Amino acid sequence: EDYDVTMVVHPHGDSHIENREQIDRFFAETDPEYVSFCLDTGHLEYGEVDTVDLIRSYPDRIGLVHIKQMDPEVVQRVRRENLSFGEAVSLGVCVTPDAGQPKVGAVIDALAALDKEDPDRAHVRWREQLRSEALRQQEALASAVPDTAFAGRGEGRGRTDVGRALLFFRRALNKAVPAPTQQDAPVEDAERTPA
Repeated sequence: EDYDVTMVVHPHGDSHIENREQIDRFFAETDPEYVSFCLDTGHLEYGEVDTVDLIRSYPDRIGLVHIKQMDPEVVQRVRRENLSFGEAVSLGVCVTPDAGQPKVGAVIDALAALDKEDPDRAHVRWREQLRSEALRQQEALASAVPDTAFAGRGEGRGRTDVGRALLFFRRALNKAVPAPTQQDAPVEDAERTPA
C-alpha cells in the first residue's frame, strides 16, 4: 500500500490457474484492491477459456495484458493425448498472431469497450499495454536461439514473425480504438508509435 504496488497473477498452462473454474475461484478468493490478473490470451486459450467472456465478466480485475495465440489443433491434440505444456510448445502450440486463437481483434475490441466513455483513455491504456508486451517480446527475441519455439516453430523466422505480429497489433488496436488527437496524445506515445 505504501508503494502503490499491486500484485498481478499470471495464468499458465499446466499450473494451478489455467482453466475458467480455477480463474473464477482465484477471483472469488482474492481482494481486487491488492491482486489483479494478467490477461494472457495464449495461456487462456490453452486452458480453453473464452478470453472475451472473461474480459466482460471481470473487467476490473485486468491489470496487465499479454497478447499471444495458440494453435487450436495442437491444443486439441494436447487434450486428446494428455500432453504437457512443454510437449505442446515443442509441437508448435505458440503461433504468431493472427495465425491462431483467440482472435486478437476481438480481444482488443473487448478491452476497448471497457472505456467507451473515454476512448482516448482506452487508446492510451491499451497502447501502453501492447507497447510493454512488444518491448518484452523484443528483449526475448534479442536472446532467442533460432530453433526455439519463440522463433516461429523452430523454423528460424523469429525476427520476421515478431515484426509481423507487432504490425498486426498496431493495426488491430487502431481499428478498435480511435487514435487520440495529436494534441491529446502523450509525447512519448506520438513519437514511438506510428499511426
